[in-house]
Amino acid sequence: MKTFTLLFTTVMSVSVVSNVVANTIKDEYTHAELHPDFVGEKKALKLIKKEQKKEIKTINSGVISTLGYYENGYYVIEATNATPWGVWGSPQFCESDQYVTGFKVKIESQQGDGDDTALNAIQLTCESGGWNRTKKYISSSQSAWGTWSSLGACSGNDVRFNGYDFRVEAEQGSDDDTAANDIDFYCKDGMASAGTGFWGSWSPKQTCPSGTYVKGIATRVESQQGDDDDTGLNSVRIYCK
Repeated sequence: MKTFTLLFTTVMSVSVVSNVVANTIKDEYTHAELHPDFVGEKKALKLIKKEQKKEIKTINSGVISTLGYYENGYYVIEATNATPWGVWGSPQFCESDQYVTGFKVKIESQQGDGDDTALNAIQLTCESGGWNRTKKYISSSQSAWGTWSSLGACSGNDVRFNGYDFRVEAEQGSDDDTAANDIDFYCKDGMASAGTGFWGSWSPKQTCPSGTYVKGIATRVESQQGDDDDTGLNSVRIYCK
């Protein structure tokens, strides 16, 4: 069972909410003659200042929007700019004591007058901490084309992945569709990049809930289309816990 949550944060929406709540507080502490009460004014002013600090934090965080839901104990973040073709593969997960610390992408080079597909697969590296380190490599559905990149990982003290952004070329009509082109992951101390896609726009950065990290992945891949237009990988779901 999925419980959907839409978190959409902008400076404008925060400002509107803070002003509405502030005015409500002022109304609660206003005399019948409609003269603002000093206590109400102070409470409203204090709230507005508090919300302004949140606005600044929101701007600096770079997090624009996150569409996620809970499923079987995981928080699932699905790409917001994905193309619609293909079938979802089964999600794959790290072991209970592991988190994702690295990844590779499989990207097909530009085909000139041929059929471009760009991103075709994503592989995640799961790793445990402590003295007895173990590793596991997971990947959901893949398409056949392309070459695997070198490993992308973060540097710093905490290298566990906690977010991502996704590069997708929008539907091209009668021209050649490539769908997903690239993906980057984020850690507490920076960003990890593994490949270089060619076309499309990046989604906003999407993050796991505070205190959780990337633990799994599912991908949506279109099967080979014969003489028709191939697109390879179209969408991704990242599982946090």
